[in-house]
Amino acid sequence: MRREIASALERHLKPQVRSRLVAIDMLLSGQPKEDAAACALVRPNTVTDWLRVVGRDGILPTLARWEGRRQPRPPQLDADAVALRELAAKEGNPRIRKRMLALACVAEGISPFAASVTAGLNHGAIIKRIKRFQQEGVAGIQDRKIVGRRHKLSSAQFQELRPEVLKHPTMSYGQFSELVWTRFRVRYSRASLARLLRNELGIVWNAGKFCVADTPTTPPPSQGDLFEHLQPNQPSRRPPRRKKPNPAP
Repeated sequence: MRREIASALERHLKPQVRSRLVAIDMLLSGQPKEDAAACALVRPNTVTDWLRVVGRDGILPTLARWEGRRQPRPPQLDADAVALRELAAKEGNPRIRKRMLALACVAEGISPFAASVTAGLNHGAIIKRIKRFQQEGVAGIQDRKIVGRRHKLSSAQFQELRPEVLKHPTMSYGQFSELVWTRFRVRYSRASLARLLRNELGIVWNAGKFCVADTPTTPPPSQGDLFEHLQPNQPSRRPPRRKKPNPAP
């Protein structure tokens, strides 16, 4: 079969048919099917299917069918490839830029797998981006915002706690946790309480009590106060370094 493929490669063939024959010849020569698939920009199983078809029907009937004039396959994405490439040139995120270039290739008629290999992306990811682009447009190319777990308390419930915290600013985090449990039957860790107080209510723990973050209780020290303990010619507090004894002769 390799002789027939070699003689067929000497003919004038379409680039797509020639790449198929080269991939089949690489597979017959013992090279991995992944390398043959990468040469033809297809999946590894596709090269195996080509080899099975050639072995079943013969090289000449297969070439006649592959060389037959058929209507070109319509692109799987109805979009303006030029506009996508212009957006990719302006995009600063390299990951999103690759998606735009891959979708532009699909819009030009290239298969999604070949577009994924050209752009250096996963084939399944390109299929998902095509579906999202058809549903959402250009927004489907962007990354979706990751939404975390919802808070146990709503914003209105947090606002109910604000007067209590400001009324008793010297309460501890343990007492505040018990207050939350008594009123709403919800438990929070100390770190979670501190984060929620700061983000939801703008209250922080400063100088032994709760206070509004915009009004610090103690003014920041001046530069003179920071360096007033450093006097000129003040001896260092570091103990003198001991000298190593000389070895005995």
